[in-house]
Amino acid sequence: MFRKVYVILMSVIMMVTFLPQVSFGASVPISGSDLNARLRIASGDLDYMKQNMFELIDQVQAESVDEERYYCPEVLASIDESLAEAREMVESAESVNDFLDISLDGEYSMVTRLTNLLVEVVSLGEMTRQYVTGSGDLKRMKAELTKRCKDAFGHLKRAKYDDYYWGRVEETRKEMNQTISSVKTFRDYVRADSTLYGVEDLIWDSVYSYEEDDFDLDDLELDEEEEEEYGPATGGWIYTKEQVADFRSSMIKSINDYISKDLKTYGYTGKATAFTTIKENYQKKIKATPDVDEMYWFMQEAIREINEKAGIDPDLELIPNSDRLRMLSKLKDVYYGYKRINYNMENWYKLETIYSDACRNVNKLYLPSQLTDKLVTNMKAKMDKVPSEKVTLPKAKKAAIKMLKKYRNKKKYNQKKAAPIVKKGIREINACKYSDEVNPILFKYIAKAERTLKKYKIRTVKKGPGKVTKTRLVRHGDVWTVKFTPKAGHRIRSIRIDGKKVKLQNQYTFKNVKKKHTVKVVFQ
Repeated sequence: MFRKVYVILMSVIMMVTFLPQVSFGASVPISGSDLNARLRIASGDLDYMKQNMFELIDQVQAESVDEERYYCPEVLASIDESLAEAREMVESAESVNDFLDISLDGEYSMVTRLTNLLVEVVSLGEMTRQYVTGSGDLKRMKAELTKRCKDAFGHLKRAKYDDYYWGRVEETRKEMNQTISSVKTFRDYVRADSTLYGVEDLIWDSVYSYEEDDFDLDDLELDEEEEEEYGPATGGWIYTKEQVADFRSSMIKSINDYISKDLKTYGYTGKATAFTTIKENYQKKIKATPDVDEMYWFMQEAIREINEKAGIDPDLELIPNSDRLRMLSKLKDVYYGYKRINYNMENWYKLETIYSDACRNVNKLYLPSQLTDKLVTNMKAKMDKVPSEKVTLPKAKKAAIKMLKKYRNKKKYNQKKAAPIVKKGIREINACKYSDEVNPILFKYIAKAERTLKKYKIRTVKKGPGKVTKTRLVRHGDVWTVKFTPKAGHRIRSIRIDGKKVKLQNQYTFKNVKKKHTVKVVFQ
């Protein structure tokens, strides 16, 4: 179903979005027949537009609705109603612009309403007799919607929301229940089902978003036109106390950053203190409102006032796109002058980051005076500072060999085994052609050398009724404890370590073992 819905959306949108391209002389290559079609529409050929829309409706019907005999009469009636309304809507258009203009209620264009109707047809088309046998199924289906609604809102915890947004929760819950209660036909059900899916998605976002990643206003990923018309892509109608606090601090920070950083990008050369009053005024407004959407608009209004006072228009892109592309091409030419083979992985990543940052900065510029070859020379200067293999390989080899030599001539290692290991490891390290190869070889031979660490026998001997920790080989430098446990009714008579008597105790610990030892315990 979702694939069909996507196809419907794209089909309707593509029929109308190319109109501005013809009006403004788009340079995209198109076929002769396609060009003629676009020109006819652009010149106001309403009949041609209607013909295309009717064909789309017929296509959706053919692909989504099976033969009548596969549907109960009630579902079929709902399908016919949706199709009839869609065709009537297209027929009612008096000009091409009617398809694009916002409707009288100020909410939806004809394109949006037509898309919704066709989505209804797709959903109803899935209600064959295999799933729906008659109007009696509506009771069951409404009950399922009611349960879904209850489950969805059941995820929300009152303590996580302030009064403002919890009020929205209650209001939305009431509206959703009313929508479900008013379902009397299968068309009503499809619409209620679609609305509930939207509510469920937003509840999911509210419950599970912002749990792992730090919030950043840049993550909203809304282009400028969408921001201007619809506000922030914040997920809709409900935010937790934590999310509200994150939005508030982020928007206040955005105003501060705009003054301290972005204004310079747009060519402002004055002092940041010139905007202190504007900044403080809007910070108070943002702190005072509980509404995230209103916070956003306060932030936007603050930026508009700042721009007006600074005498700049950051929405106006003054750099011709062709100039920007030429600069990006120059940066790319420099970047491709560096070869991956000449750098280890870490330093190559640094080069890629420098290049990416340079391209990103070019795309942020607005004034032609900022687009100079200094951008290229600065990027190249940063890249030239990144060490190549000529520098990193000798250093990596020297450091690795120094570390490996520590295992040579050390008494705590068995030199008959350690010396050949170190020698072979140094030989392999010297043979490396890339610094990324050095550490894996180093770690391999360190592991081998560590296994040559000497071990010493801690021999235990006991006499009489009791238990003593068994004889054990202990690694050089380790700690080892020998425990003494007499049998019930008996005691420890004496303890000797390497032949010398020590005070009576239940255990003896050897710290930093460097030689063999003998422990003798007598019980009585």
